[in-house]
Amino acid sequence: VMMAISPLIFVASRMYMKNIGETYVEIRARLSELNTLTQENIEVNRIVKAFANEEFEIERFDERNKAYRDQVLKAEFLWLRFYPYIEFLGQSMTITTLLFGAIFMMNGTLTPGEYTIFTSLSWVITDPFRILGGLLNDLKRFFASTSKVMELMTIEPSIVNAPDAITKKEPIRGD
Repeated sequence: VMMAISPLIFVASRMYMKNIGETYVEIRARLSELNTLTQENIEVNRIVKAFANEEFEIERFDERNKAYRDQVLKAEFLWLRFYPYIEFLGQSMTITTLLFGAIFMMNGTLTPGEYTIFTSLSWVITDPFRILGGLLNDLKRFFASTSKVMELMTIEPSIVNAPDAITKKEPIRGD
């Protein structure tokens, strides 16, 4: 009876995974833009100050930061919509065990010892289902990060050596 609820947890998890994947990819893209802008501003700090362009750069940073924050909030709100379902379904497995166990115990088909064992077993089984939601969230975050790393690792450089380029250098003599 308790395991009859588990397919509902998998359906809810599948729906969440389908919705959150693209959001985490967008979060990584917004974070990358924010980091790039920050790095550029640090490197050309003197030039920005020389042209009195601080306000413009602050506005650009604020725009990128807001875009990143909005994506993170979108992901968190998706998680907040999903998590109560997983929690409810996980707890309903325990409640189902308690109710049906009590009915079976009153009918005499289950002893109090067996009822205690099944109640303990329900906690052992439902906790992994409840933890599953958090693991799925972390897994999607990991896949989004991994795809960004793989994209960087497999990018083809736009600058290539000429066919007649000298690839072996002569040693430097110092004169």
